[in-house]
Amino acid sequence: MSNKYQIEQIPLEHSAWAPIFIAKLEPQQLPNVVNLPHRHSFHELLWIKAGAGRHQVDQQSYRLQAHTLALVAQGQVHVFEQADQLNGYYLRYDQAFLQPQAHEQQPLFQANGGLQLSAPDSHIIDSLFDLLAQEYQREDCAAKYHSLRHLLLTLLWQSQRLNQAAHDQPQQPNYAIYRQFLGLLEQAFQQHHDIHYYATQLNLSKTQLAQISSQYSGQPPKRLILKRVLLEAQRYLQFTSLPIQQLAHNLGFHDPFHFSKFFKQELGISPRRYREQSTKK
Repeated sequence: MSNKYQIEQIPLEHSAWAPIFIAKLEPQQLPNVVNLPHRHSFHELLWIKAGAGRHQVDQQSYRLQAHTLALVAQGQVHVFEQADQLNGYYLRYDQAFLQPQAHEQQPLFQANGGLQLSAPDSHIIDSLFDLLAQEYQREDCAAKYHSLRHLLLTLLWQSQRLNQAAHDQPQQPNYAIYRQFLGLLEQAFQQHHDIHYYATQLNLSKTQLAQISSQYSGQPPKRLILKRVLLEAQRYLQFTSLPIQQLAHNLGFHDPFHFSKFFKQELGISPRRYREQSTKK
């Protein structure tokens, strides 16, 4: 895929009263921009009721078919590869819409390119999207805001349950902490590459964080941090012409040489060579 196209940064279209948008996904309404790599400034949920196709999220391709739920996180690079009569819904929202209230536990937005659901689960998800769409069409008022917020939270809790079931992740006490770590990592990976920062923010020792990370991911926290940094570096190199020195700075490396050394250790190729190879695809 040539990087002569810069990543399109898609803003969230929404009413002034709340950062959320929901609409029917129909063949004639599929935006042209999605045929090129684009980056979301919001979280997006795609519910496919009928049709077939494929989309790519961070260079990984996923099949779309009836009863598929896809979650594309803010910042991920997204592109539709094929869309044959896709019908359903797409919902976009800014995290600010779900600012937690006092003592409120919230689900973690768990990106997933495509969850294939059973008939009973499909009925639940379809009903929630129908209710969200109906509520979204009402006149703006405080009741509408609160109703949409609670319906969206219910949809996200259901999505988390389905994601956990697909990956055999039981609800255990430490799993909530692991989810918090992933959420914190998504917010801070560009500024903080050290385990100490994340452990401190979670009121854990570095040993405790390492144990929890290994329990649920099979990897130490440092590896998860570096993998997230590497993924963002690959996005920049493949889809933008940002100078490598600026790229390194954006990812928290004060010295471009250290960034290049890190990148080559991870992938066995220099950032410059990686960009050249991506351009030829």
